[in-house]
Amino acid sequence: ELTEGSLAEEVFEIGDKLISISNGKLKREVRRLFTPIDFILSLSAGDEITFTVERGGEVIELKIVLTEKAFSKVA
Repeated sequence: ELTEGSLAEEVFEIGDKLISISNGKLKREVRRLFTPIDFILSLSAGDEITFTVERGGEVIELKIVLTEKAFSKVA
């Protein structure tokens, strides 16, 4: 679920199915709700994260950079 006005709303779309999360060194398949949260909490500001998601039947990668407040989308 996306919260209206959240930073995640800039990256994800309703209906996205999260498949995996990676920082270039570690990759975790998302099998439970807290996997992305646990993974992100182990990282630091400035780290780049790649989310692999299924969107509309297509598998795509979404890249973000963690900031001190949250994250920003990588172009």
